[in-house]
Amino acid sequence: VILDFDGPICSVFAGYPSVRAVSATLRALEAAGFAIRPEWLNLEDPHRLLIEVATQTPNAVAIVEDALTRAEVHAVDSAQITAGVTDLIDQVTSRGQQWAVVSNNSTESIARFCARKDFARTPSLTVGRAKGEPHLMMPNPFAPTHALQIPGATARATCLFRDYD
Repeated sequence: VILDFDGPICSVFAGYPSVRAVSATLRALEAAGFAIRPEWLNLEDPHRLLIEVATQTPNAVAIVEDALTRAEVHAVDSAQITAGVTDLIDQVTSRGQQWAVVSNNSTESIARFCARKDFARTPSLTVGRAKGEPHLMMPNPFAPTHALQIPGATARATCLFRDYD
């Protein structure tokens, strides 16, 4: 079983709105001396901001990724667990099967969330956002394909739970 992180496992920005992550990221860009494009000011999705910066100001991607990772790590402390997901994971593991997490969120934020006392489950594999490679974010198939590296996993015998924007 492969689970997308934001949606099927939790609502990452439930307690720390995504617009705050965008604002924090824009402040980091400005502090680093980069000009803020007017169209970025209206964005509410920090992943969209990362893609826009990668396209328009590629030399600022590392700054955006660092700021976004900090925001995600902060956000998962108040993320809301998706109803039923812990039962699903427990059923999967009780059958001796493995589960993986794929995400456009940072690996650091996924690890922090999985360590929360009210979740406390460890995936067999985590495939978070590839640093310096925003073009590999989903819907690109990189993360789900990489998750098939779980021993015994095959595309035919694997189920991917994902949300869609």
